[in-house]
Amino acid sequence: MYVVLDRLARGLRDYLRYLTLLESDYGHLSAAKLKRPNIILLRDRFDDTPRKANFIVQILSILMEHAIDRGFRETNPATGIDPLETGDGHRPWEETEIKKYRERWPLGTLLSFAMTPCAIEFR
Repeated sequence: MYVVLDRLARGLRDYLRYLTLLESDYGHLSAAKLKRPNIILLRDRFDDTPRKANFIVQILSILMEHAIDRGFRETNPATGIDPLETGDGHRPWEETEIKKYRERWPLGTLLSFAMTPCAIEFR
C-alpha cells in the first residue's frame, strides 16, 4: 500500500511541476488557439531530455481533451505527435550486483537506504 501511495504522490508532484512550467511560459495563451506546431516546438525545446519532452506532450494532450470537454476547442492538437526517442533506459541490476552493493553498504548505513525502495517494490 505504501508503494502505491508513494507512486501516486510522485505522479502528482510530476504533474504539478510540469503544469507550473507550462503555466509560466504559456498560461496566458488561449487553449482554443494552441496549434500542433506550437506543441512540437515546445517538445523540441526539451529534446535534450526526451522523457521530459514526451511527458509535456502527454500533459498538453490531457489539457486539450479537457478543453474539448468544456467546449473551448474541437480537436486535440497534441494527438498523434511522435514521441522523441528515449533510448533503452536503465537496466535492472543483476543479483551479483545487488550482492556487491549490499556487501559494500551493509544494512543500516546511509547508502543502504538508497536500495530500500527497490527492495520494497518487489515484495
